[in-house]
Amino acid sequence: MTLGRLPLVLFCGGGSGGHLTLGLAVADALAASPGPPELRFLTGERPVELRMMGAEPYSHETFPLAPLGGTVRSRAFAGGFGCCFATARRLAAGRACVAVGTGGYVSVPGVLGARAGGATAVLIEPNAVDGRATRALAPLAARVFRTTPNRKRGLPGEVSVEPRSLFVMGGSAGSSALDAAVPAVVAGLADAGTLRVRHQCGGDVDAVRAAYLAAGTRPERLEVAPFFPQAAVRMAEAAVSITRAGALTLAEAAGYGVRPILVPYPGAAGHQLANARRHAAIQGGAVVEEGPDLPGRLRAALVEELAAPPPVRRLTATDPAAELAERISHELRRLRG
Repeated sequence: MTLGRLPLVLFCGGGSGGHLTLGLAVADALAASPGPPELRFLTGERPVELRMMGAEPYSHETFPLAPLGGTVRSRAFAGGFGCCFATARRLAAGRACVAVGTGGYVSVPGVLGARAGGATAVLIEPNAVDGRATRALAPLAARVFRTTPNRKRGLPGEVSVEPRSLFVMGGSAGSSALDAAVPAVVAGLADAGTLRVRHQCGGDVDAVRAAYLAAGTRPERLEVAPFFPQAAVRMAEAAVSITRAGALTLAEAAGYGVRPILVPYPGAAGHQLANARRHAAIQGGAVVEEGPDLPGRLRAALVEELAAPPPVRRLTATDPAAELAERISHELRRLRG
């Protein structure tokens, strides 16, 4: 091992904004530490990944990557897997390196390649049920961190809650089910015009906006957009939030003590339902599964949560990202001897 080279932490993962943000939270903590290592990200090329990493200061490389079925069927995706593997192996070889798998299929070629180059691998698994990437890579990992680093950079310590307000977020790519259901929820409220609505839209922004206006939402009290920055603050500001149950969304909610109405994504292999039930048991709030009369069941939960929102929400001092950064730094020191 060439000890003169700067130690490297290689973050491997993506496919969704949640998987990227886990790594970014730890990278922020490492960057702020004395004598920080080199930090680099290997990600996929989905729009959310390109948008997020394009706004970051960290070095990154992107590859055309897909789940196993797509990799097997597509020459482009198979080539992306091979290129990501080779890049990780080259970057890790001959130096102190920790490869951090942040989850999703995108993490697999990077962690495998880094291990082939001699790196120590650690995994971050924030979900209540291990994902397929974690199950596949765990035998090669020195440790699996079962926690959710929450990126706190730039977040205010205290947020005022706006009465009669609703925030809707279906994850980094939005949710067509929530796009359809929540305007129908609002249409059934007797005082729909008094409700402030902010909705992160997964589909046609204009169509979702039109559905809210038809439901009685006043134009000046409506924001529909494909993406809202600082979703944690948006959740904290809203009297009620309706969200999916991705691990990062729930960590952001817990950071401010938010009790969102959770609608687990049914295509997420069961882990979102487990996430939602765990969060509701600890933080409170409702879990509403997709199915018949989703708007009616959401409306009942919304009315209950709107009745008594807190006046302010405060950011917790707990910081899993700092703890993980220290453990990774300790491993780098061990590798350097």
